[in-house]
Amino acid sequence: MSKHEKKDEPVSHGGAERLEPSGIPLWAVAAGLLMVVAGAAIYATKDSRERSHAIKALNEAHIKVTGTENGLEGNFATVVVESNRREYLDLLGACTSDPEMALGIYRQVLDDEASSDAARVLALRMAFYLLKDGRLKEGTEKEVLEKLVENLAPGKAKNARWVAQWVLGHLVVIPDVSKRGEFEKMPEKPKELLEAKKKDEASGADEESAGESKQDAWKVELEEHTLRPYDHPGGPDALKEERKYLTVTWSSPDACNAWWQAYGKNAAWDKDRQVFVLAAP
Repeated sequence: MSKHEKKDEPVSHGGAERLEPSGIPLWAVAAGLLMVVAGAAIYATKDSRERSHAIKALNEAHIKVTGTENGLEGNFATVVVESNRREYLDLLGACTSDPEMALGIYRQVLDDEASSDAARVLALRMAFYLLKDGRLKEGTEKEVLEKLVENLAPGKAKNARWVAQWVLGHLVVIPDVSKRGEFEKMPEKPKELLEAKKKDEASGADEESAGESKQDAWKVELEEHTLRPYDHPGGPDALKEERKYLTVTWSSPDACNAWWQAYGKNAAWDKDRQVFVLAAP
């Protein structure tokens, strides 16, 4: 090669297209990138619209929380959805089909002080489906539990507290039945509850107006069950032999909240059984 000669290099002559090293025209590369960006934006917008629509449906829903107010009875805190039922069922379905979106709605409704009481109740009821389907990103189960427990606290809306108590009772087990006696001990009733009771008695409030009887106002009950191989969520191969375990119910949100503060801090998610398990403190 003479000193006046140059190595071959990509050039553009007249109307010829300039090529990338791959041989693809630059306009085609740019168009492809634009389509990818536009597609991502459309998807994000669609996801945002679906989330906004679901939250709006929850806030505008009409519900009733029926049944007994005694958490030790079977028909405690039954939720009846009177309007926007179809939208709510779709959202429960999303707990399986799109758990990340459903979890985002759960978070937003419970974190937003402007959420309606109905929205809070329906979001709390969702917690059962979010966890029981077992499709959440590992580690987020604890967040669902924490938001559930937050709504047990005194000062939260009555219906939300009842439903939070109901859901918690369906998500917690004690695997060691020999520790039953330790978990049956109720903490002392907080001073503010004792004072409130004295005020009710002084004002002549009867037991039924308070929603619970004196003997059941501060109780926990444990019930023994047997998990058999064919009942295991993972199938009969996941469990070689029968196991005994305990479930927990409480008479009221106040009793539930106090008991949980004493025993629930070591709750651990069991992915195979899809429940929170408690060990003795």
